[in-house]
Amino acid sequence: AKPCVFGIRPEHIAFGEAARAMPFTAESTVEIVDPMGSDTLVWTKLGGQILSFRVEADKTLRSGDAIRIG
Repeated sequence: AKPCVFGIRPEHIAFGEAARAMPFTAESTVEIVDPMGSDTLVWTKLGGQILSFRVEADKTLRSGDAIRIG
């Protein structure tokens, strides 16, 4: 089998309670939180790969927080 590379848009990743409804979930740790005005870009690692996702600006996340994403 050949390796497969795919991308996931940051706005298509859910976290917290919303992640529980997803068919695949994983535990991760927040690395970087980057407020962007109306939303926040969050960086984490999954399987050794860097992953970013968007959340609403009113969500409170900090570097080091344990989260579930899906």
